[in-house]
Amino acid sequence: MVRLKYRALDLRRPSLQRNFLLRSQIYQTARRVLAGHRFWKSKPLPGQVHARRRAQLLVPSRLTPGTFYALAESPQLFKQLFMVAGFDRYFQIVRCFRDEDLRQDRQPEFTQIDIEMSFVVEEDVQPWWKA
Repeated sequence: MVRLKYRALDLRRPSLQRNFLLRSQIYQTARRVLAGHRFWKSKPLPGQVHARRRAQLLVPSRLTPGTFYALAESPQLFKQLFMVAGFDRYFQIVRCFRDEDLRQDRQPEFTQIDIEMSFVVEEDVQPWWKA
């Protein structure tokens, strides 16, 4: 609790600063490589919750009974919107959270790169380093 209370001082520690710098360098490298292959950087878009679908978007939490979390409304619609608009390649760097029992081999949260492509041929998905 003390570290959270004095977070600004805690962030001065060299080990934490190295972690932030490394994460930043990884993100920059991923963006540069993907941009070099004509991928657009995208952010998840906030969606409007409609009254008739509100109940479908609330999911009960397994770890804290009696509480719920909300899902974004139809992320697939956003993907389809991008594809129809001509963004045939895009990526997102997204923070993900698990709602499951903690295990030694799993983290409760992680970051993933979500890559989307449409109208592709086999050569489009072959590893770039083999080309």
